[in-house]
Amino acid sequence: MENYFIDTHAHLYDESVYKLVDLVPLLLKSNVKYVFLPGTCLSDDVLIKKAVSFNNDLFFPMIGIHPDNLSDAYLDDLKAISKNISTYRYVAIGEVGLDYYNDRNTRELQIKFLDKIFEIAIEAKLQVSIHCRCAFDDMYSILKEKSKRGLRGVIHCFTGTITEAKKYIDLGFYLGIGGIVTFKNSNLPNVLSELSISNLVLETDSPYLSPEPMRGKVNSPINLSYIATFVSSIYGIIIDDVLSSTNQNVKKIFDII
Repeated sequence: MENYFIDTHAHLYDESVYKLVDLVPLLLKSNVKYVFLPGTCLSDDVLIKKAVSFNNDLFFPMIGIHPDNLSDAYLDDLKAISKNISTYRYVAIGEVGLDYYNDRNTRELQIKFLDKIFEIAIEAKLQVSIHCRCAFDDMYSILKEKSKRGLRGVIHCFTGTITEAKKYIDLGFYLGIGGIVTFKNSNLPNVLSELSISNLVLETDSPYLSPEPMRGKVNSPINLSYIATFVSSIYGIIIDDVLSSTNQNVKKIFDII
């Protein structure tokens, strides 16, 4: 029984928030075995590599640029990402995606970047960690084409509808489920109840989105236990079965063994 925790999305490399010398022993004591570290800008890459060098059995690096951090110099950023993945072993590209929440007239830029970064991922045979907020139609349109050429990965922090969930799943993507599922006003429990657990992986998005009863505090992968327990209640199974299923899903997506 695989009763350990895997966090597929946690930003633990901000040294003003986390002291790894203190956090890592707590993670190991809490039975957290793997933590995936997504990048949100190229400057994160230095910090991510530093965290990996601190404990390369626990931490797995990604490289990416969050849509909020894109600029007109995105072609230079793409070249830098291509160079990095040719010389360093990343578990995935991410986080990358579309975010129309604030609608700052950057939609065209976001789509151009995403198209090209997905091409890089396909060429490098790397999976992707995808950020999508208020942009399902454009995201689905892009993924529908790219998935035909083997693009796969996780829809990070999924909070969409059952229809959206099924469309992503039909393309071969998994849904990242985090602390939002525990929120009192969340519709995610209703959505998940109509899906198989074979389509899910767990995440925290630390230091954000702490689950109940830790909401409002700095999040960490230690809180995966609250998320897994809540998910177990949705499916009427024990927490070990949640971990066994979601951990196997992680191994299907990412090359971590």
